[in-house]
Amino acid sequence: TLQRALLFMPDENAFPGLAVKVLHEPASEEALVGGDFWDIFAYDNGHVALVIGDVMGHGLTAAVFTAEIRFILRAFLREHEQPGLVLDHLNSYSCESHRLFHEGLNAEGDDAPICLTLAVIHAGSGEGVVASAGMEPPLLLRADGQAEELTVGGLLLGIEPGQKYESARFRLGHGDTLLMTTDGITEARQGKEFLGTDGLLRLVREAQPLGTLEVTGQAILAGARSFGGGSFRDDVCVALARRE
Repeated sequence: TLQRALLFMPDENAFPGLAVKVLHEPASEEALVGGDFWDIFAYDNGHVALVIGDVMGHGLTAAVFTAEIRFILRAFLREHEQPGLVLDHLNSYSCESHRLFHEGLNAEGDDAPICLTLAVIHAGSGEGVVASAGMEPPLLLRADGQAEELTVGGLLLGIEPGQKYESARFRLGHGDTLLMTTDGITEARQGKEFLGTDGLLRLVREAQPLGTLEVTGQAILAGARSFGGGSFRDDVCVALARRE
């Protein structure tokens, strides 16, 4: 019940001017609770936030901690607006939470580090800002079939206090798509060869012209799953946003 409430899946056309879709595939039944998470919500006037993350753990404890992080991030975003600054504050909160947990003052907490990417897009103009902590680089899929990697990154949240996270700006033209993933997809493996970012870029170029975000996302997952011999070794989560 907690997992279903936590991982709300908005309709693809929930936000005028911006189509959104999240696809999630757990690596095993044991991974159904905890691990990868996401959030998509509107705030301010015309802005939509997309969050994709991975708590380094599974089970009820990880799920509770994930819920806590999800709602704290919503509050920080409304207060600080810029994704990089939001991750600065979320990292400070996580480090302090971990300290209290280790000292036995918050026994119901957790000390798991968090990988997370946060993007904010104005649905009307397509202007966007993204920041990332320990996650795969976001990709931009242009309407003409081109794909590019956004250079943004930083240390996992909850590891080192005082970290500063840089933001990268981008713009979605009509028909352009932002794609964010957890590392379960790039770590799909054939023998000793990983799919990696280059392999993912190839898959998204092939999938971009196929139609809706649901179809595009499913094609990317199918390609990565096939590369890995029919299954994933870790949870996989893919979030897509396309400007209409």
